[in-house]
Amino acid sequence: MKNLKMILAATLIVTGATMVNAQDAKKKGCEHDHKGHADHYEKGEHMEKMKAELELTDEQVAKIKEIHAKRAEEKKALKDKMHELHKAEKEEIKEVLTEEQREKMKAMHHKKMEHKQKRTKAPTAQPIKKQPLEKE
Repeated sequence: MKNLKMILAATLIVTGATMVNAQDAKKKGCEHDHKGHADHYEKGEHMEKMKAELELTDEQVAKIKEIHAKRAEEKKALKDKMHELHKAEKEEIKEVLTEEQREKMKAMHHKKMEHKQKRTKAPTAQPIKKQPLEKE
């Protein structure tokens, strides 16, 4: 009976802490709509959100877009470089492995890719759009 009371008390504490934590996240504006961040950025939603929340002028928006465009080229170059480094690393690792190990690694890679494709093709829930608050 004493153990049952202890378990019940622990469960209540954990549940309470979880509820408080969830409420804190909502107060801080923490939202997870299960959409990729890149999707927001590509559709211009990120810029629109910044413009609205920061009350940016059209001039500020134009300057920020220029900065994004300039950095996009640098990011692409870095991404290409990372791809080359990853490819070289894989080749070096292959040289260390036996033929049997290479085959196992290839099978692991295919399994990983299949899992990734299933995840990306799975239907996702649509986010609930927040209605802007009316200004008084």
